[in-house]
Amino acid sequence: MDALKVKKALQHRKLIDVLLDPNLFADIVLKGGYFINVITREIYEADVAIKGDYVLMVGDVKDLIGPKTKVEEMKGKFVSPGFIDSHMHFESAMLTCTEFSKLSIPTGTTTLIGDPHEIGNVLGVAGMKEMIEEAKTLPNRILFTVPCAVPDAPGLETSGFDVTAKDMKDLLTDPYVQGIGEIQSFSNIKPVYEHAPELIDDLIAAVTYADSIGKTVEGNAPGLFGRELAAHIISGGTHVSCHETTTKEETVEKLRYGVSVFMREGSSQRNMAECIRAITEDGLDSRRAIVVSDDMVPADLLRYGHMNDIIRRTIAEGMDPVEAIQMATINPATHFGFKDVGVLAPGKRADIAIISDLRNMTIDQVYLSGKKLLKKAN
Repeated sequence: MDALKVKKALQHRKLIDVLLDPNLFADIVLKGGYFINVITREIYEADVAIKGDYVLMVGDVKDLIGPKTKVEEMKGKFVSPGFIDSHMHFESAMLTCTEFSKLSIPTGTTTLIGDPHEIGNVLGVAGMKEMIEEAKTLPNRILFTVPCAVPDAPGLETSGFDVTAKDMKDLLTDPYVQGIGEIQSFSNIKPVYEHAPELIDDLIAAVTYADSIGKTVEGNAPGLFGRELAAHIISGGTHVSCHETTTKEETVEKLRYGVSVFMREGSSQRNMAECIRAITEDGLDSRRAIVVSDDMVPADLLRYGHMNDIIRRTIAEGMDPVEAIQMATINPATHFGFKDVGVLAPGKRADIAIISDLRNMTIDQVYLSGKKLLKKAN
């Protein structure tokens, strides 16, 4: 058992003591707010008790308030899980992990899933490792989905370094690596199958290894339908996403196949309004609909915000606010298999966004692992 798991187990034991020992109390109580329950898609008045990094309980927590408990008044405000950006590139933002986080955390984003294929194109495994090491020093959670094929089209592209299935063991065993990133090498199905079948073999080898150690795989299926879409899904091990979906028709078929549709709404591509029609018009279930930024430039982060702005845009397309928040909290957490973020419940990490205006998604405060990081954000 690794050190992080041992530490978490010990912290959970302390939570049990606080809940059951009448002489122990919460560190912080968020009192009198409107609690956003993304599990049941409800909003109701409830307090939130926090001990250390974790949520103790939600509801009537008056018995957990002691002489040293810090009580934060939330009257009129909404208490939400922190937001997750499930697919983004630090390189596209032209910012380091540190500088991007400085802009995104105040807007309620507490978890980032970075795809470092651009630095991988230039510096290979070594470059990706340096980015991962920087992320480990930051207070927010940053995980990575790494490329298993660089370049995507050998012989047609020039990269600084090659990355293949043989590099996966070196990368995927890092606990900050969530899995394999967008599998672009098998997006152009027919040409690859007819002229470079060895790429499929290498992809299957990488995916099989990732699956064997419990890592995830992200797809990349622009404009794919029918047999080609089915082949792409299978190549990724059957549980994949697609952030390149641009039409309602694509969204419908992918959702029906169980693909997690990452609806882009960043600086370079805005596809959410079209994709969301599969839900607002056709009534499809939204559990596998996830909003992402993909590419977000600093000017837009400063002017509009990050995931809070994307949620705001989703609400403007007719989505219920809590359902829109689900698309940046519990939905991505379910896709990636995160057990400790994406919801606020006993024992979950206390990553929390306090919202003062629900429809405009104005972020008032942010907590990371139970620590209050700011009083007010733009």
